[in-house]
Amino acid sequence: MAELPTLNRDLYGLSRRIDDYAFDMQHCPSANIQGWRDADKVRFISYMDAMDAIIDWYQQQPEVDRPESHPHEYMTDDTFRWNFPEVENQMINDLVHSFWSMKYETLHSQSSRLANRMLSFDEQRLRNEIIRLRNYFTDYIDNFTPLDLPESSPQEPGTVTGRTGTKTK
Repeated sequence: MAELPTLNRDLYGLSRRIDDYAFDMQHCPSANIQGWRDADKVRFISYMDAMDAIIDWYQQQPEVDRPESHPHEYMTDDTFRWNFPEVENQMINDLVHSFWSMKYETLHSQSSRLANRMLSFDEQRLRNEIIRLRNYFTDYIDNFTPLDLPESSPQEPGTVTGRTGTKTK
């Protein structure tokens, strides 16, 4: 398994959320078409809202002093970067690639060396990525989908359901 390390407990949590959101998008019903189902739109917007909320919460917390446990490396999963399955819906592919870039940039930022929180410029960089994702959704996806691609679609095998039931190894 490929891994990206971070010393920042908050960024570790954010990274895990980004992975969940990307996985869910790759396995949503809209992944099989060149358009968006209403439920998937609501779900995607909720991911952006949740990211804004958790960043707000992280930044409102005090800077912690962890002399006994910091620095500690948290290893984040980086496999979806290398094994990213392309889905039929190119817009989902764009969004998932953007999620990966957001995660990669954040985990390689100066803030990744802190125990918690983010430096102001790293926070702004992350928030700009979220704004960009929202704009892509509202400016492009909402206005230009579904697309009728009778000659080029489908080009990828259909996606299957994500994890079901209790996750076991």
